[in-house]
Amino acid sequence: MQHYRQARYDLDRIKELIVAGRCIVTLTALTCGQELGYTGRQEIKDRVLKLKKSEIYKTMTVNDTNFKDLWQDVYKTSGIDEPALYIKLQISRAEEAVIISFKEA
Repeated sequence: MQHYRQARYDLDRIKELIVAGRCIVTLTALTCGQELGYTGRQEIKDRVLKLKKSEIYKTMTVNDTNFKDLWQDVYKTSGIDEPALYIKLQISRAEEAVIISFKEA
């Protein structure tokens, strides 16, 4: 698995896809988000829409031989009255934003 500090995917494009309704929130992201007090998929999407490009933490390859061309961008973020989070994102081959994980930092 390789790691880099520059985003693989354009965060603005991810946000456009979310706003357009072309977004998948994985069960992992949903479950962890709910444990942190986010009530559902929409609140998780809304939190991703607040991300800043400067909050990129790392980019890494997917550890699955079937998806070697897909990467995962990890953002480390914290907001006022919000816990620090690691949010893992990608754009799928079908051109959908994917919120992979949503965990407390």
